Amino acid sequence: MKGYNGVFSLPAIDIHGHFGVNCPAGKDIIRPFGSAMPEEVVSIIRRCNIAKIIVSPMESLFPFGQADVLGGNISAAKVVSENSELLQWVVVNPLEKRSYEQAVEMFKNTKAVGIKIHPVAHIYDIKEYGQELFGFAAEHNLIVLTHSGDAQSLPEDFVPFADNFPNVKLILAHLGNSPDDDRTLHAKAVEMSRCGNVYLDTSSAMNILPNVLEMTVKRIGADKILFGSDTPLYFTPMQRMRIEFADISEADKRKIFRENAIKLFGNIVVN
Repeated sequence: MKGYNGVFSLPAIDIHGHFGVNCPAGKDIIRPFGSAMPEEVVSIIRRCNIAKIIVSPMESLFPFGQADVLGGNISAAKVVSENSELLQWVVVNPLEKRSYEQAVEMFKNTKAVGIKIHPVAHIYDIKEYGQELFGFAAEHNLIVLTHSGDAQSLPEDFVPFADNFPNVKLILAHLGNSPDDDRTLHAKAVEMSRCGNVYLDTSSAMNILPNVLEMTVKRIGADKILFGSDTPLYFTPMQRMRIEFADISEADKRKIFRENAIKLFGNIVVN
């Protein structure tokens, strides 16, 4: 299937997606946008020439403070087993201790690639639970994707835990997200890291601002930046187009869209 206007020629790897119902404020308060069942997600990524997308279930994140973490993970395991283009982030909530045990079992499934944490959705501060979460990830040698950029999930607050557990690869989601107007928080966190194990993804409404991506590449290079769309919460073609037309080199675009993900996750995101 051809991409939008034929511009999406490189098969991309999207490390940040979802499926399910967008209802952060309550199960009966469904937003009229941003929801998509698995088959819709597959249709979206095919149109955008995205070869693989790593998803977490919205059921495990929404509503805020009331999500069914365990049930959502079970649904996700079934979904990825039925769709060759989907891989799974297993959602872990430190306030739901059974999610740790479930995650260990989930990683017997080769399509589960790491854990997703979301301090905002699960209502905790990473400064309080980071040691526990990163200790778990280190014990099982897991990649961690986290929501970041809000008061309880500031990028800089993750760095000490990444430094303490250098075998844990951390991806800070939402480049440019910030509780104020500072769009450099994610780049600063990568710079602060002593072990080189902190990455960021591009899934962000703030990333579409002029120069946010370009400034970040100029500051830290492209090797630590991964393409994430936050599909279906954001309009996937726009997220991809932002990078396609960024004022950065074609080599850096290839790194962001594909090469960095292959280095980080291995062949599972290719096969």
